[in-house]
Order: sequence, then C-alpha cells, then structure tokens
Amino acid sequence: MARQSLSASEQGIRKAKQAFRRIKLTQALVVDEIGLKTRSSIGKFFKGQSIELFIFKAICSRLELDWEEIAAPVIIDQEDTTTYDIDPLVQALREKVRPSIQQRCGTIRVLDMTQPMGLIDIYTNVNLLDQLTGDRRLKITQLLKDFDPEVHNFDRIGLSRITEKPILGVEAVKQYPKLMVLRKPGSGKTTFLKYLAIRCSSGDLLGNFVPIFITIRDLSESNNQPSCFEFITQFFSVHSI
Repeated sequence: MARQSLSASEQGIRKAKQAFRRIKLTQALVVDEIGLKTRSSIGKFFKGQSIELFIFKAICSRLELDWEEIAAPVIIDQEDTTTYDIDPLVQALREKVRPSIQQRCGTIRVLDMTQPMGLIDIYTNVNLLDQLTGDRRLKITQLLKDFDPEVHNFDRIGLSRITEKPILGVEAVKQYPKLMVLRKPGSGKTTFLKYLAIRCSSGDLLGNFVPIFITIRDLSESNNQPSCFEFITQFFSVHSI
C-alpha cells in the first residue's frame, strides 16, 4: 500500500517561504534537523509537488506552521470504483481469535462437578422479553377494564393482564444491533453471552462479525484500567492482528 502524501498549496508555499526567511533557515539545516537524507523533499515541498505525509508534517512543524493550513486540498478520484471483499478478512480474524474464545467460553462448571463440561453440549435455548413489563404506561380506562373489585386485588389493579410474548434469544441477537440483557444473578446471562461468542467465532451466527468476549473483571483487573476500546486493541495485539 502506498504511503499517504501531500503537497503544499500556492498560498501555503508563500507562507512557508516567509517563515523560512523569518526563522533564517537553510535547506541543509532543515534536512539535518528533521533527519532527511537529501534535499529533494524540501525542493519538492517548495515547488508544490507531492511528498510523503510524515515529511510534509515535519517540515511544517520546523517552520512553526500548521500543516493543515499549508496543504493543498486532496482531490478524490471519483472514477475509482474499486471494491473490497470484507468476508475473507472477517474469516481470517475469526480464525485468530477462535482459540481464545474457545478457551474462555467453551466450557462451564456445573454446580459441584469436578470437571467442566462443554457449553455447547448442555446449552439450553434462552427466551427473552422484548420489553420490560414494569416499564409499561397504561391509561386509567385500560386498568379498569374488566376489573371486579369483589374478585381482584385493588393494589395490583390491571397488572395481572400485562404480558409480553417471549422471543428466542438468538433471534433477538439477529434482530437488534445492540442489546442489554437484564436478569437476576445466576440466571444465565453470562452463559448466554459465551454461547453467542462460540457460535459467532465458528461462523454459525452473525457471519460478518468477529466476537470479543469481555467481562467487567477483565477491565477492572487489567493494568492501568484500560477503556473498552483500549482493551479490544490489546486483545487484537496479543493475537497479532
């Protein structure tokens, strides 16, 4: 892949020449200070020709100029219709993270068993409610409908009829790009997430994604308390990605 490059605009060249005279520099001195091998890049810079981005920035920095104000606008080739197939890249990344996902999520210890068991072998489908029933807002007329004070409990008027049809957990994952799963401790939330990570790493679920399994403990016990993004970056680094 070619290195990114920039050229100076006509106005930028004028500013650079003024700064050059003001600071009383020579091309040889600039070449020496920013570690260049020859003066050719300096000459191209003042001619408005394209040079490598890091050299362009170094010259502007030595001239005490903002490189973005000196650079000529970048023209994008509208005729470039090159497309890239992301699938092979995703597959390659999944292959690299799969051993880690399998190690962390592939087994589960059941009660007081001495040996862990394969999670896929014992996993039971999870059903989820699409909406919290406690967050419903009903009008008085809806609450009073079919209410009989002689039979029903007045303190929970109408609440017994508030129901929500559950959906399969895996289907919810396919349907929504972001999910927050709420439930009491020990109800299977972590097991569900581990199951998703294993299925995704093998390409059986969400085939265009790469799974990363992170726990709160991972973040809290890591050195320097990394952010979630920093943790993911470190995770990829460990796997040579």
